[in-house]
Amino acid sequence: MGLGAWFAAMAAGYAVDRFIAAAPPGRMRVLTCGACIIALSFPLVLGASQSRSLAASWPNASSFVAVLRPLADQGSGHLLVEDPAIAEYYLPSGRDWQRWSSTRNIMLSSGISVGGAPPTASAVLAGNSGFYAEYIAEGYSSLVALNFADTAALDHGIAADLRRNPRYHIIAVIPYGASLANRI
Repeated sequence: MGLGAWFAAMAAGYAVDRFIAAAPPGRMRVLTCGACIIALSFPLVLGASQSRSLAASWPNASSFVAVLRPLADQGSGHLLVEDPAIAEYYLPSGRDWQRWSSTRNIMLSSGISVGGAPPTASAVLAGNSGFYAEYIAEGYSSLVALNFADTAALDHGIAADLRRNPRYHIIAVIPYGASLANRI
């Protein structure tokens, strides 16, 4: 998309130049030039605001990492974290990849991934809720962190299974993003 924007800008510049050159000299050419400036300012303002939004509206994960750090690093149990990439990157326990599962798959100690979507499915498809219910009933994960975003329906099912299991309890609800909260 970034590369395409340069080609679009070149084409727009050429079109504006030809459009202005085609206008009769004098007042009409000035009006045409003004109209082109106004027409080109709309996509410029829209693109700048979208770029700012995409680049600066990422949620601050520092509170999530600060709460998760002592919990994940003090033990050696399995961790079920909806989107574990941030935690795996910032926490020393992230090196133990066999401990980390997500809401797309459960990682067994052997390194085998189970419960995920079929290989032909989309990479963002949630894991199989039946597998999660079984592993929660067994108390497989020592820590679970959900954000109710990417796989919201599955998260609500997992949360219900966790509430029914006396081995699990809520430690914290951490604000994360505009309207989301991670529950650990």
